Amino acid sequence: MSNYLSFYRMNKQITAVSLPFNIDVMISDWLGLRPKMVKNLPNGFSRDEWAYLISFLCFDNLVRPFENSFGEKLEKFGGDVQTLLRPRGHVALWLPNNVSLLGPLILILLSLSGNSISIKGGSQSENLTNIFISYIISTLPDEVLLKKYLLDNVLYQTFDRHDSRNIEMAKNANIRIIFGSDEAAANINSIKHPIESIGFNFINRKSEVWIEKNALNESSIDTLIKVFAIYGQAGCTSPGKVTIVDGDQNDVKYLKDRIVEKWSSIIPNKPDQYIASNNILAKQLALSSGWAADLTNLNGSLIAAGSYDLKDLNSLMALPIVWAGLEQAIDRLPENIQTLGYILNDPKEIKWLNIISKTKIKRFVPVEKMHHFSFIWDGYKYWQQLFETVEVL
Repeated sequence: MSNYLSFYRMNKQITAVSLPFNIDVMISDWLGLRPKMVKNLPNGFSRDEWAYLISFLCFDNLVRPFENSFGEKLEKFGGDVQTLLRPRGHVALWLPNNVSLLGPLILILLSLSGNSISIKGGSQSENLTNIFISYIISTLPDEVLLKKYLLDNVLYQTFDRHDSRNIEMAKNANIRIIFGSDEAAANINSIKHPIESIGFNFINRKSEVWIEKNALNESSIDTLIKVFAIYGQAGCTSPGKVTIVDGDQNDVKYLKDRIVEKWSSIIPNKPDQYIASNNILAKQLALSSGWAADLTNLNGSLIAAGSYDLKDLNSLMALPIVWAGLEQAIDRLPENIQTLGYILNDPKEIKWLNIISKTKIKRFVPVEKMHHFSFIWDGYKYWQQLFETVEVL
């Protein structure tokens, strides 16, 4: 197999990255897939999921992992190389059941590393990863590098947590990436694996939204609805609660009412009957707990307003909105907080960095980017660790 070297500069250090393919060709192949995707919608994908995947396949998203990890790409090599990076070998990836689009997104990023990949799909998920792989293979000509890579280096399987194929995946893994519950990660990590294997456990997390009322407008309300409606409370990046910082009872009532009024125009789809029935029950429980709660059109979701000290609402499509002082909002963050989505007047203000530094928040992003998967996740630069470093003196 041929090796291709590309060179990057960060400050005064030059790094050589060795890959089994020309990275410029691989990126070009991914970008070339976009026009074809616009003309098709594979069975299994919703229009929103497919559109998001198309938008993710932009040049910036494909080159940013390299630039963030290694620096500026050099068009011509010049100078002494201090480090050589090469793929660690094999990545074993366990996907969750509840975030269907995660698989295709991380597949794209992993493919850029040149490692071979074994993927276990969620046994109860839509298996969009396999659908996406099949779509690419059936769409691209045989000579295209991306198609060859997927055929030769990617194995996708679906089986349950007790299947012996978990053992095969673990024992051959130089990198283990696990998405799922704490229990699932513990079980997988207990399987014998190479002693030098590196593991990343992306386990049970919760996310929230903070709002300054003066920053709220109709557009940001629309965005909040769209972001919540994708996964409800099921996704680790979904808003489990909205806090209006330094707000009051009138502020949360206003936001609740606007979401209820606008829901049907933003989310016109008829909800699953089970979800609708569950929301009716959840409303009764919310009202009995002190929440001011209303159902959206066709009982598609439950929007509730109240004070920060009320009992949490954990129903799948329930969005609680509370008001709190800043210190109260910090104190009420869940222990396993991951993403804090914001609608703020000036999120770049230094005070927010000081606040974040005192919490366990892993991501501080605009609401519209809460679901955006990237090469840094849960506080780990996992993508950079797909390569091993050779010191060159």
